Amino acid sequence: MSEDAYLIVDQRSSPSPEMPALLKELASRYDLDGYSCRQLLLGQTEALLTKGPESKLKKIKQTLTNYDFCCHLITPSPLKFAPFILTRVEFNTNELKFIGREKSLVVPRDSKLLIFLAELSGSLVERTLSQILSSHRYSGNGENSGLPLEKWRRIILQGRPVLDIYLLDEKGKPAGAVRAFPGKFDHQSLGERATLSANQNLLKLIELTQEYAGHHRVDMRFGISPLPGANLQTAEADDLGALKKNLRSLTHYAWLQADIDRQREQPTPDSESETIATTATALLTAMQPELATNLPLQKEIISELTSGIDAATASSEVETSGVARSQTLPTPPDLQHHSTWNSPRTIIGISIFVGIALLVKLGNSTSWLGPMLAKGFSSGAISGLLAAFFFISGFRLLQLKRLIQNTPTSKIRSIAMGRVEVHGNARRQYALFSPMTNIACIYYRLVRYKRNSKNDWVVSSITSSGHVPFWIEDETGRVSIDPSAATVKAGHRQESMGEGSTAFGGFSSPDEKWVEEMIYDGALVYVLGEAQVKRTDRAPRLQRRAEALRRIKQDSQKLSGYDANKDGKIDENEWQTARDDVDEQLLHEDLSQSDQQKRQEDKVIIGKPRHRGTPFVIAETASEAKLTGRYTLATAFLFAAAGLASGLSLWLLLQSLK
Repeated sequence: MSEDAYLIVDQRSSPSPEMPALLKELASRYDLDGYSCRQLLLGQTEALLTKGPESKLKKIKQTLTNYDFCCHLITPSPLKFAPFILTRVEFNTNELKFIGREKSLVVPRDSKLLIFLAELSGSLVERTLSQILSSHRYSGNGENSGLPLEKWRRIILQGRPVLDIYLLDEKGKPAGAVRAFPGKFDHQSLGERATLSANQNLLKLIELTQEYAGHHRVDMRFGISPLPGANLQTAEADDLGALKKNLRSLTHYAWLQADIDRQREQPTPDSESETIATTATALLTAMQPELATNLPLQKEIISELTSGIDAATASSEVETSGVARSQTLPTPPDLQHHSTWNSPRTIIGISIFVGIALLVKLGNSTSWLGPMLAKGFSSGAISGLLAAFFFISGFRLLQLKRLIQNTPTSKIRSIAMGRVEVHGNARRQYALFSPMTNIACIYYRLVRYKRNSKNDWVVSSITSSGHVPFWIEDETGRVSIDPSAATVKAGHRQESMGEGSTAFGGFSSPDEKWVEEMIYDGALVYVLGEAQVKRTDRAPRLQRRAEALRRIKQDSQKLSGYDANKDGKIDENEWQTARDDVDEQLLHEDLSQSDQQKRQEDKVIIGKPRHRGTPFVIAETASEAKLTGRYTLATAFLFAAAGLASGLSLWLLLQSLK
């Protein structure tokens, strides 16, 4: 095989218990991104996992096979032809003939065929997803439920459908192809099958073709599978350029499917019980191909997708009972603003800034500022300060790296109070979405830029979800993470400017752009922080005891119940009885509360260390080794820069002394 071999994997609808071990092996042995692999391995179709030399791909394929994944190592066939446009059909007992303006294709009975029914514009898909996402923004994860293939077929027919039919030779390679558009071929040539509906005639053409096929497969997944060159772009009705690109993508998809089918022992037909996750993937692909395998976002719209389709199609079919509803997640908490004006760092910084500003304002800055800067540079003072800064930064990063290496990774079930290091999958506690791309995430940071009068980009605003807690879980349990004041290293970064923004939102002006960093829901995350007991809103026991006794005093009926001798007065012994009853009641309440909070996730939270100078790090990474490797490179760069700055400072100092 050539250097451009593809490793395509048949996706699974849900992760297996062995998935974490597989992802770690793919990351450590083959340097693949663990989170991206997870998204590509989950779904309902095929996905391109990676491409490259055959020797490397064979090893990866063997690893996936060991974990019971079905893989296909192929060399994509070059596109030798595209389908011609159908004008009419002719058929008899032995053969079916597709006729175009200049070409024709004869399909003998019992031929091998690939049939593709696809939607070209993506407009209906975009409308459906946007409506569902806006109305169910705070939905959590739900279980997959069945979606009949007929409903997805109706979605295709409501947009801009097209039908491609490929005749395959004995080796399974395309030998000819025809393309049919609704209303663009002579429907009367269908004979008794012809109807007054252009879309129905397209379906009748499929039925006629199936009668002449010995083995065939009807594929409606164009735009669903995350395969190279097969992305469906959203196109307006009059955007002929985008529609032509989608037609070319459909041709690439068809040839690639033929290559994949040749690798299978038995081609997999489309099932009448395709899961709803497939449809969710299709909706995402039509709008943003890079999100097509985001399983958490797929599950998020599962429970309402069927009803959304029924509303669009005005269908009166009875829905299958027992559809799982998604669990609702709460709205993210508001950012709590704390005053920092009275902190020592702020006071010192403001004092220095005001002092420099007064010197520049009151003095003749042109007479002393320039010579001072020139003297500082020529004497090596400025380069010396830079060297000190680089050395200090390098030592701090080296200290952090050693701290990470020397802190053992704890299983969540066995973490102790104090400094702790955990590694696992991040999960949302709240319905958090990235503001621009609308992706389910546990953290985002959005920086907006605007052009100034000098045509330079300047920051206009910065927003972050650094105050929103999330879960981190491993095979032993889960614990809450409070990311406030943490140094967060997000693994995914998206940027867009002007009209190039995503379909979920953005700017209309070319003088604006945004950069968004995020950690997806479900990503592998490393956390170094301090495990602490969760603060409780429950009042102290003495306060609750005083309030309970006060209520007894204010309630004459309860108070008379403690008047044992019925003299109308509460003596010391009778009041002691009331105190004992209140203490017993509070004890039962505390014991009940303790039983309810036996789970570690209800009692422990990992957050900012209480000792100043102790690092608090949250990083999206497949392993600790990758994180420390990045720190090693950064430390080496800082020390190298410090050495150069020190050498420059020493040389300038010696020159000034001559």
